[in-house]
Amino acid sequence: MPTGQRPAIHERGYGAMSKGTIRWFNRTIGAGFIRTDDGENVLFLHSSIEASDPSLIREGARVNVEVLESQNGFTASHVRFVEMSG
Repeated sequence: MPTGQRPAIHERGYGAMSKGTIRWFNRTIGAGFIRTDDGENVLFLHSSIEASDPSLIREGARVNVEVLESQNGFTASHVRFVEMSG
């Protein structure tokens, strides 16, 4: 990507929905990171997860996530797990 060019996530606007993968999650602190398919690292908190089963929160899980940009980087809101078929 050329210097100064922003990734596609910025072009979609505030609160854009993205697909991604949980890359890391720490149950003790209740926080982790999602890597979006656009290549952004997004911080998420346990409270942003929309799932009734906490065991779904694991590395490698596919999610849909609303990405918000703050002065400290990207944060997640409304994290929903992608249903797996088969």
